[in-house]
Amino acid sequence: RAFGYSLVDGIKVPREDEQAVIRQMQAMRDAGAGYRQIAEWMAVTQERKMTFTGVKRTLLEAAHNG
Repeated sequence: RAFGYSLVDGIKVPREDEQAVIRQMQAMRDAGAGYRQIAEWMAVTQERKMTFTGVKRTLLEAAHNG
């Protein structure tokens, strides 16, 4: 499943707890953090392993979904 969403009857439904993390990720990116740095932050603070490409994909999807 995509980070930030749950699948309910085949429909992506936002998970507010993960959406809050995505907002933090975006704030870090806006402040100049790289995708790898955000991925490391995720591993340490959120106990979720995510590659830098996963971080990029998550942030691009969030920007697209507004």
